[in-house]
Amino acid sequence: HMLRLNAYYAYARRLLGVLEGELVPIEAEYKLKINAGRTSLGEEFGKRPSYDVVEAAVLADNEDLGPLYERRLRLLTVKAQLQARLDIYETSWRALSREQSRRELEANLARGE
Repeated sequence: HMLRLNAYYAYARRLLGVLEGELVPIEAEYKLKINAGRTSLGEEFGKRPSYDVVEAAVLADNEDLGPLYERRLRLLTVKAQLQARLDIYETSWRALSREQSRRELEANLARGE
């Protein structure tokens, strides 16, 4: 069981690494475009509007950001799913490891070691 769990963990970790490699330039491009769109807002939302307010306003004004936003959102969703799987695998690994240690200790005690 531990070998199979380790294989699942390694596979999920690799997928997360690939995904993060794809997400980094998308995040950079997205933030750059949102910040560039901030200048076109003027004083409409006050002197220092929050990032969420700026993001919503820029997305509403720029339809060309829609596909980038959707791609970013899909990647962030998959990232969260992979991270949850990794957490489950780590918890399962610790439980299996404790169980294996307990069984080894019982076997050693039964042999009189």
